[in-house]
Formats: sequence, structure tokens, C-alpha cells
Amino acid sequence: CRYVVDGQQRLLTSSILLCALYNFVSEDLQNVIDEQLYAKQESVYRERLRIIPSQDDLVPYKFLVSRHKPNDDADALVNKTFNFFYEELRKINEDPEYGPEYIADFYDKIMTRIHVIQIFINDGEDPSSIFENLNGTGEQLKRIDLIRNCILMKLTSDPNDDYQKIFYESYWKPFEDIFKEDNIENFLKYYYMMDGGRVSASNLYDVVRKDIDGMVESCKTHGTINQKALLERFESYVEEMESSSRDYLIITHRDPTKDKYRYKSQSSSNAIEINQSLENLNSIGASTFTPYLLSAFKKFRSGTIDEHELVKIVKTIDSYFTRRSLYGGLKNNAVDKLFIDICDSQSFHHQELFDRLSSETSRSKFWPTDEELKDVFENNPYYDGAVGNTIIRFVLHRLDEKINRKPLQLTNEDTIEHVFPQDPDSSEWYGCKDYDYLKAHRNYLGNLTLSDHNQEHGRKVYEIKRQQYLQKENHPLTRSLANEYLTWDKESFDSRTQKLSKMILELWPRL
Repeated sequence: CRYVVDGQQRLLTSSILLCALYNFVSEDLQNVIDEQLYAKQESVYRERLRIIPSQDDLVPYKFLVSRHKPNDDADALVNKTFNFFYEELRKINEDPEYGPEYIADFYDKIMTRIHVIQIFINDGEDPSSIFENLNGTGEQLKRIDLIRNCILMKLTSDPNDDYQKIFYESYWKPFEDIFKEDNIENFLKYYYMMDGGRVSASNLYDVVRKDIDGMVESCKTHGTINQKALLERFESYVEEMESSSRDYLIITHRDPTKDKYRYKSQSSSNAIEINQSLENLNSIGASTFTPYLLSAFKKFRSGTIDEHELVKIVKTIDSYFTRRSLYGGLKNNAVDKLFIDICDSQSFHHQELFDRLSSETSRSKFWPTDEELKDVFENNPYYDGAVGNTIIRFVLHRLDEKINRKPLQLTNEDTIEHVFPQDPDSSEWYGCKDYDYLKAHRNYLGNLTLSDHNQEHGRKVYEIKRQQYLQKENHPLTRSLANEYLTWDKESFDSRTQKLSKMILELWPRL
């Protein structure tokens, strides 16, 4: 019995192909295939299978080898692979141009023209190093595959002390399963940045491997690894990561409708404020702060800071990044090093964070003040202008909710509506009061609102649009505009700009 370091998938896929071929060859060849799939005697694992796959694949694979057809688990990758091969072979078998003779010839070519190279390593050699080198010139492996194998290969695998199986089934697989819909490598990158230091996708594996090697060394006595102690160390390692991984999904997830990704608290107001701020940050695409927030959540879970402090930290980061997005031209990745430095300094109290962010004077890192934002609102276009359309749509949605006083669902039908039309020259607006001023400011904040009936509004004059459409909109922000302004001119535009500016500054204050 030997452990396969590299080539498990190819061996398993080839065996599944043999299972599919079994259904289309002569009885003599069927007997040969069975001999290829079964060993003459049981292995130390009490299995006669020549290849023993991972636990995920073992049950459907055993059924497949014994029956030459899949079991009832339609989602099993083994069964999906078999069904693919079976259907392709069935088409060939039923095609008059090919038929059974072609399949028999195909089988013969597989068995005579495919060569398998076996490389056996000695006890003193490092299998993880061999694994990396074998794949060095082939298709790039996922870093999580390298990391998983790096850990598993440090553990023994035999019938009496199968620490590898215990660790994989009880700890590593449940941990990986948390990320079925998300990128586990991104989490690991941010996890290793929690204490400061830069980790990128390119050096992630090297950073993790160095950590793993350190754990192995700590479990050595006179050069021999204490496997039980190493198993316990790896178990603690995964338990620590699993705790932070759940916080990571809360911090980074873009689907607030899924309850498992929402922060929960005995204080409903605290939960609402944290979830709202995290949703804001994800909506504007900010992520630089993730290692810092992972650390802050960990400090909260351990009792180092209380929930009130956590709320203020999350809201401060929301204000910092949203204000930068509203200001325009400030890239979030410009503050990568800033948040790494903050993690490194262990500044996990709101006042320390506030002082650090508000003291930044560099153009690439600064936190826009109320006056600086007001100036942008009044003097810069917000549609196809200084701020992206996605950002302003998101901000208008938040203003909509502020007026509504409860959450609203933003759908694909909700678009940005221009009160004064984008193309006014051929419309009934031409020559209206303050026409030149409104035309020059048609893409500015005060002229924008939300609509789910944008096409119906067209370029009708304001009085008609207001009565027929704006007052009947599903958006509170748009209805309030129609109710407050009977006409649309320079005075109305300036008034609404000031009103929206005040609401935005209240939603994202510099705490």
C-alpha cells in the first residue's frame, strides 16, 4: 500500500473511464477490467480496490467499481465523470461508422500506448517538496491545493494511527466547506495579514508553508516528529482560522439577504449599524481594511474590546472609504500600506483609529471633511463624472432608505433619473427658466434621483413629469422631490443640492 503524492486525479479518472468502458466491451475484456480495478488481496485498509480515493469519493467509487454504474448520488463528482464517459462511449457504440470494434480498439490503445511513470520516495525525503516540483512545469495548481497537501503530508497515514484521515475529515474538510461559495485563498491572504505585513496571492503559499514548517519543528523531539502533538497543533491552527473565517464572510459578503452572512447581536441596533456599514463597504468595492476588521472582530470575540467599540470602528471605516469614494479620484488600494501599518500597531480602539485616519494629510490617503465634500457636491458632475455611476446610484439608494426609515431593495430596474433631461435641446425644456444653468449642471448631484420608470419619464417638462410620474414613484427620495418642488429651476436645483449634501454628511459623519 502506497500513498500517492501526485497523480491521484489522473488515476481516479482513468479508473472511472475503465468502469464506463466495461459496459461496451466483450466479456473477456470485462474480466480484464475487473482485474485492473481490484487487487488480488485486501490492503491494510481492508479494501481490495487498487485505488482508494478520498473519503468524499470513496462511497460512490466503490459502488461504481462493483456495479459498473453510478449510485443515486447525482451530485457526486465520480458519478458525473462516469456519466460523461458513458454517454460519449454510447454515441460511439451506436454510430454505424464506429461501433463496438472501435471501442475495443480504443481500449487497446489506452492499455498499450499510455505510459505511467512511478517515482518512489524514501522515508527521509519531503513529499510536499516533491509534489511542488512535479507540478512546477505543468498546469498551475491552486494555492489551496498546495497548502492542503503541505499540511496532510506532514501527518502519518496508516491503519493504526491515520492522523492524516482524522485531520482531513474532522477539521480541514469542514473548514474548506465553509468557503463553497467564496474564495478561501483570499481569506487566507487576509488572515495572514491580521498582525501586519503584506501577503499577496503570489507569496501566500510560501508564507503558509513557513508557518506549517514552524509547527512541525515545534513538535520534534531529537529529530523525530511527535505525530500526536502535531495533529493537535494542526487542529488548533484550523480552529483558529475557522473562527476568523466566519467573521470574514460577514465582513466581505455582498449578499445581505443571506442570513448566515449577517452579523448577529443581542442588541438589534448594534447589529443593524454593523451590517449596514459592511454592506456600504461591499457596495463601493472596498476591501483594503479587511485584515484590520478581522483583527477587530477577533479582539471583540476575545473580550479585548466591547461591541460598542466594534460598532464605532466599523462605522469609522465605512465613513473613511465612502467619503473617499464620494470625493472622487481617490483609489482604495492607495491605502493598502496604511491599514497594514494600523494592524501592525495593534490600534484596535476607535479613538486610535480615528486619530490615525484623520491625521493623514497625503492626497492619496486623506479623509475628506464636510467642507471638502460639499465643494465636490456643488462643483463636480456626479453622473459620468468625478464619481462613478455605480457609486452615486448606491448613495441615492441610501438616501432613499433614510427618507423611508427602513431598508429598501435596490433592483436592476432602479436607475438614475435626471430631473432636467440629459439631452434637453430637442425637448420641451428648451428655453425654460434658467435653461443654461440647468443644462450645465444636469449631471450634478442636485439634478439626480432614482426611478424604476425611467423610460416613461422621457424628456417631458417638469410640471408634467412631476404630476404623471414623479409623485407616483416607488422611491421615497423621488416622491419627496416632487412634493417639495413645484417647479424646477436654479433655485430648486441649489436647494436640493444643499438638502442631499446634508443628508449624505449625516449618513457618513467623521465620527
